[in-house]
Amino acid sequence: MAGTLRRNFLNLLVARGLTLALALVNAVLLARYLGPKDYGLYSYAFSVTTIVFGLADLGLSSHAVRLLRLEPARRTTLLNAFARLTNTVSLLLSAAVIVLAWMLVTDRLTRWALTLVCLPQFFRAAAVPVRALLASEERIPQLGLQELAIRAGTLLLLLATMLLEQGVLTMVWVSAVPMLASYAYLRHRYWPSDSGSSVARNELAGLLRQAWAFTLYALFYAAYFQIDVVLLEKLQPLTNVGYYGAATRFIYPLLQVPSALMTSAFPRLVAVADSQRRQFNLKLLMTLVGAGVLLAVCLAGSAPWLLPLLVGERYAPAVPTLQIMSAYVPLTFVQALGMNLLLASGRIRALVGIYAVGLIANVALNLWLIPRYAHNGCAVATVAAEALVLAVTVGCVWSSWRGSLATTAAETDTEPGSPRPD
Repeated sequence: MAGTLRRNFLNLLVARGLTLALALVNAVLLARYLGPKDYGLYSYAFSVTTIVFGLADLGLSSHAVRLLRLEPARRTTLLNAFARLTNTVSLLLSAAVIVLAWMLVTDRLTRWALTLVCLPQFFRAAAVPVRALLASEERIPQLGLQELAIRAGTLLLLLATMLLEQGVLTMVWVSAVPMLASYAYLRHRYWPSDSGSSVARNELAGLLRQAWAFTLYALFYAAYFQIDVVLLEKLQPLTNVGYYGAATRFIYPLLQVPSALMTSAFPRLVAVADSQRRQFNLKLLMTLVGAGVLLAVCLAGSAPWLLPLLVGERYAPAVPTLQIMSAYVPLTFVQALGMNLLLASGRIRALVGIYAVGLIANVALNLWLIPRYAHNGCAVATVAAEALVLAVTVGCVWSSWRGSLATTAAETDTEPGSPRPD
């Protein structure tokens, strides 16, 4: 990898490594303090709203990075249009979650949890445009420090609420404070001073015209990754949701590794020359496969003592869940590369189809396995669905690569001085 990319990746990985450590501390403290039932409610509230707020940017964040990278002259109008769109959609989604929660949910504690969790989700979404700007300019260390600051602030606030002996609802809403502080800082520090507040109607209209495919992609993507917890809550007691949540809390922080690499590499995937693309992609693949397999082996082997040691003997039933979920790590590491290759080449419709298939498979497998094997069945369904998604993605990337080779060969054959077919 190029020197700048390597530095960006290492800087972001270090920052996200510290973020990972703080996330793990958060998970351990919450699981021990709340117990399986309340921790299950906490996991459920964030999982449901993560699906909903996955639509806050209408799936356009990677597309915005691509446009800002390729067309810097549009920076001012594009950023203002993207921010207007994101804030408006986030407000509408917040209102929808709150209204539906109080209309459809019978449990009072769950209603309040779903209401309050909209606060951190809204401010997380509001920061998406400025994060897209930083990513397009390869200002990766700033992104990493912002994520680290959010996690550190959340940890301090959670410790304070525990010392004050507050309950799960307080744990939910206080996480909005670091999100708000981070958004205010990013907006003040990095938003272009010449952008003002004007929004070109044609720019906003252009984003909206392109948004339908990206919105479907964002919806399927968010639902695919969070639907397991939702279905588990509907089919099993909250205690089992807590077991699954405790296991996955050791998995999801590891996903910072491919996320850090692909955040650093995405601008290069967009702009790298054709002659260098294959070698660049191969290096990314080797890095992700090696890291994913190593982490999976370490996690599966350490699960029998790691979980009871960190979150307590009450979570012993989650040990097999964590061992099953360790197989998810290398699959999703490689999938991150495939997904970003398709995004960089503008093949958003392929991604819509991929995650639609993955969502259907995930739902079907969970409905079959959860009633039989509870949280362990949920883990098996998640791993199997990710394997299917990766297989379909590899097929799409291979098809795209062969198509580009054919196009290049055709262009070469028609160059002046090249032999022409009879």
